[in-house]
Amino acid sequence: MQQGSLQQFRQDEIVNMSHYDKSVGAKINTPFPKIGGRLRIAHEINDQLSITTKIISYDGSVAVVQATATSDKGSFSGVGMASTERDAKIAPAILELAESRAIARSLRFCGIGVEYCGAEEISHLSNGDNGDGSNGGAKIHKLETKQAVPPAQLPTPNSTPEPVNNIPDNSTARLSSKQLVFIMRLANARGLTKKDLDIHCVNVFGVATDFLSKKEASSLIDELNQPKEVQHA
Repeated sequence: MQQGSLQQFRQDEIVNMSHYDKSVGAKINTPFPKIGGRLRIAHEINDQLSITTKIISYDGSVAVVQATATSDKGSFSGVGMASTERDAKIAPAILELAESRAIARSLRFCGIGVEYCGAEEISHLSNGDNGDGSNGGAKIHKLETKQAVPPAQLPTPNSTPEPVNNIPDNSTARLSSKQLVFIMRLANARGLTKKDLDIHCVNVFGVATDFLSKKEASSLIDELNQPKEVQHA
């Protein structure tokens, strides 16, 4: 059994989120392993394991934590973010949530469930805590403008940061802060909420907006920059 196989996880260690896949014309369930499953497997397959965490920033509204998992294979770091806006249901515990997301990502980089985004990363979405995918699933299948936006608020060519979307095709590093800020500007201009955008990103890329790679962020920026009539075509 390969180390990244989903079969390593018990059924109670997996969250299934249903969404409509246009390529197959049907709803499909996407698995998201929980951090508890990754931790269990990490302890089982390593003679030595240690996990350290460090708070990168925390202002009461946004928490960013870095975790480093050191196993028999080496040391692997991951970053997790949580905010009172996106994770309103557990706003008093965003620091703990950011830490859980960071640990889950460091264990993923360590080779445990490497193909699968963590359940903690999509816990803020509508059916992120649904274990059987029977809750209807994500509603967004394409980006749509929900409300009119005054022209003054729309991004103009002159306002586009030149290096934001100039990303090499083979770039797999996490998106930059400039990319994230620009993505949110474009989304807001189209009347999309952060939750709308996260659901769309999970459907298309398998991760929430904050965890896109630079290449994926570049693709999303291209999509958001398309004229509305092209998006609805």
